[in-house]
Amino acid sequence: METSKKWLTTIEITQIPNLEGNGTLSWLFNPFMDNTIYGVRFQVYDEIFSLSFILNSDTRGEALKLGFRLLSHLNERFPGIEGKVKVEKEKSEKTLEIDDFYELKLPELSVNDKICILSKIINLFKINPGHEIEFFILWQRDNIISSSLEAIGINELLKVSEEFRIKIFISIGYNYDLERDFEEQESEIKGYVDSFKDFQNEFGKKALFVQSSLNTYNHILYGGQIKHDLISNNSIVAHPITFDLSLPESLPIKKPDDKIYGGLEFKKEKDETKILLGNLYIDGIKRKRKAYIYLKNFVHHILIAGLSGAGKSSLFSHLNTEIRSKASHVGNLIINLEKKNEHLNYDIDILLKFGDLDLRIPYFIRGEDMTQTMEDVASYLIAAVGLKGIVQTNMYNVLEAEIKEKGDPPRYLKTLFEKLKLWFKTHRYPDEFHNAIMMAIENRIIKITSDPVVSRILELPPTIPSWFKAWLNGKTVFIDLSRCNMTIKRLLTLAIFQMIRVYMPETRKNELKNIIFLDEIGSILTSPMGKSKKDDDFITSFYINDVFSQFLGAFRSRGISLVIAGNRAALLFPNVSLMPNTKILFRTEQISSKLFTNRLDEQDDLFLQQRRKATIYDGVNTRKFSFYTTKVFRGE
Repeated sequence: METSKKWLTTIEITQIPNLEGNGTLSWLFNPFMDNTIYGVRFQVYDEIFSLSFILNSDTRGEALKLGFRLLSHLNERFPGIEGKVKVEKEKSEKTLEIDDFYELKLPELSVNDKICILSKIINLFKINPGHEIEFFILWQRDNIISSSLEAIGINELLKVSEEFRIKIFISIGYNYDLERDFEEQESEIKGYVDSFKDFQNEFGKKALFVQSSLNTYNHILYGGQIKHDLISNNSIVAHPITFDLSLPESLPIKKPDDKIYGGLEFKKEKDETKILLGNLYIDGIKRKRKAYIYLKNFVHHILIAGLSGAGKSSLFSHLNTEIRSKASHVGNLIINLEKKNEHLNYDIDILLKFGDLDLRIPYFIRGEDMTQTMEDVASYLIAAVGLKGIVQTNMYNVLEAEIKEKGDPPRYLKTLFEKLKLWFKTHRYPDEFHNAIMMAIENRIIKITSDPVVSRILELPPTIPSWFKAWLNGKTVFIDLSRCNMTIKRLLTLAIFQMIRVYMPETRKNELKNIIFLDEIGSILTSPMGKSKKDDDFITSFYINDVFSQFLGAFRSRGISLVIAGNRAALLFPNVSLMPNTKILFRTEQISSKLFTNRLDEQDDLFLQQRRKATIYDGVNTRKFSFYTTKVFRGE
């Protein structure tokens, strides 16, 4: 005959209060004022740290009621605490992925002893290289002293003098790194765990581990009478002062006004795709624990900034490799703007260099809304070649006239600018402005668009290039524009952006589909040194910044991530630095670092970072941490 199944109540703590006035209050208390067995469960593995209270009951309704009852007491005792109540029925068969399961038996404690187990659990979280470790702390009031106080009616004294029977269990699931020495890894984690045996009382008696059966694991979760027998047998008896479960400052759980928690991530779903960044820095030490960024967060755009030689390009290469390995459906487009032979540092499917016949980027592609398409094309063309904003309106008029008369814009971009020049001849402006525009078109723009390579790349008709189709289907495409001047780089890059805007429909789902990597972004998007609003470079930069911002917004709604890297963030256009939600900062000078933090100590830290160390400001998950790239990637 099958025994009745128990119900497990879990209260997962999602936020703890600020500690002013609360730091001395213990979690070791008896809110129901009866013989309830309470428990806390710490899960410590990979980047996950979670804390849950656990209780048992016979029915689902009772399990839910107990959960909210305990949460109410926690809210009263610790104002600002938040938790989620969940219930689960005991399963007939439960597969446990556990390699070792121990009971930690503490020595007998006196009033002069103090055990601070939470600080050790938190430290293990920081240094644990990735093994799955759980701690269970169970407690129940000790009936000997409690019954005596109740018998004489001193309930108030009971609240402050109550002692508890306590049991502690540790489970370990080993996750070994195949690239590291096995014996060293085994000794490392067992050494870390063995440090819990170093608790001792005032007489020098130490704690010890006793191997427990996996049945005990299930009894802890779904106990009933067996759980009562478990905690009654050889438990230590301690007061909340001697067995300290008060809230430590370093507990890595979100606090109400602590939106950025220094380096420790809150619990996430284990099956989300994570992209490896490197090894975490915690308390100024490079740890064996890994640092990750979630793939889905790429859609909010990423800025990688830092001085030359700090490690930006290597991280670029590594991110591409990680994404190809873990998300083969996501196409990577790498646009190389500066470095020669940079393609040798990437794992790619298609390589296209300036001058290759297969590199085609039609300058005009019809969209569903022709008026909007003409505005977008006029905007990016005029911004790319460095003309003033009023010329954009005239370019729109030229496009509209050509399409109305001939059905399509001119086949070659040179012809379109010649039409623009003719427009200005028949629509005169004041002499100084008019002459400047005519000279720019004749001496600079016509010369660029007359280049046979540029002309062929941008030539119509606008059939979808084969490399673009491959990128949409998950391939990695590398386009090398390092041999071009700044204007051609801007023109071709913005033409690619416009093609994406037309060919890829909006989804509004923030679902990542493709990624564009743009290294050395400063070669096309650097702010001018002059600040005069009449200065040509200033006016040009204003329109380039505006166009780029529009593309950033358009990409996100289409599932396109833009990952950009630059040397000096302070010299980039404002929106290039500010719009990406995630910033990864390598060694950065103060004029740039103050864009991201007002704290002088953080600015100093960013400037003093060693090579290959970076700090990430993750605006998507409101967190900040430092990491060190795990190895020297290609090209270093």
